[in-house]
Amino acid sequence: MKFETYKSTPGLDRIPEAERYVTYHATHKQLMQDDVNYRRRNNQYLAALLIVAVVPCSVWLGSSAIGNVFSILLSLIPVAGIVFLAFQKQRHMNQCIGSVLQSQSQ
Repeated sequence: MKFETYKSTPGLDRIPEAERYVTYHATHKQLMQDDVNYRRRNNQYLAALLIVAVVPCSVWLGSSAIGNVFSILLSLIPVAGIVFLAFQKQRHMNQCIGSVLQSQSQ
């Protein structure tokens, strides 16, 4: 799995390093205001994050030793889900913001 950060956004390398985050953030804000699909995908991410974080935590399997072990294992599912969703969200943001930055530079 490749770790994506905002620094791996295509087209961001042409911007001076001191201005990269500001440019990235401003482009994100612009896309949130102007692009319906980008905004919808962001809202879907937030909803999925809430579902992944809350639903498995609501399961209680009893107070026995086996129930406690399974409850601990179930608590690891949201962690994996949240990390997976975060990487997907970052990849999507990098693609969208990168396409805007590359179209502005042409």
